[in-house]
Amino acid sequence: MGDQVRARKEYEVGFQKFSLPELQQILWKTREAATFVREGDYEGAQHAFQAIADYAHSRQNSQAEADTYRQMAVCEQNPKQALVYLGKAEAATQDGKNALRIAITQELAQILRARVEVALKMGNKELANSNLSRLADMSESANDKLIELAYHGAAGAVLFSERKYDQAISHLEEDTNNPFSLKLLATAYQKIGYSAGAKRTNETLTNLNDPTLEQALVVPAFRKCSESPSSCAATTKSASLKK
Repeated sequence: MGDQVRARKEYEVGFQKFSLPELQQILWKTREAATFVREGDYEGAQHAFQAIADYAHSRQNSQAEADTYRQMAVCEQNPKQALVYLGKAEAATQDGKNALRIAITQELAQILRARVEVALKMGNKELANSNLSRLADMSESANDKLIELAYHGAAGAVLFSERKYDQAISHLEEDTNNPFSLKLLATAYQKIGYSAGAKRTNETLTNLNDPTLEQALVVPAFRKCSESPSSCAATTKSASLKK
């Protein structure tokens, strides 16, 4: 309901009251960490995520450690630091302790997707394309739906950055459970003049309530823009002028 301080208090009550299996403990601690993102406290979020990564490492749970560092990268404001976190995430996948091989492979696909998105923020097309190429190879050989979705999301983002909106749409439409892809898809529809598709996708994104970090990063801000387009446009214009 928007009261993130109270949410964290309730999480702590739950942690004290119930003894959770290790993976469930990490899952709910991750959702608790996302409350900092929802209130715009990225420093608080990184401290919370680091504690989770340290815990996962101490328990030799490589997949959980990798996923936590990936999430730290996703919400990191500094692209160079984000790449540092992604390096730690991939190193954890290489350790591969106490995790199924398929889970590690799926996690690596998510890390590569995040690398593509960070590279695009940096304007580094070479880095984006090299990681997209690795992800494409994985998608072709793994025959795994989650890896395929990671590839489509990354490929759509690259094509969108190149203003190849029709081609981007064909990939982004395969990844419509991801807020990042939905946001790009809505804009791509607008760019090609498909207003009905843009309206439908905007509504889907506005009503998306999944308890994920991606939702926390995209949906609340998107809702504010939908409620006050003029102020959002002014903010966007102002941000675009920053060096």
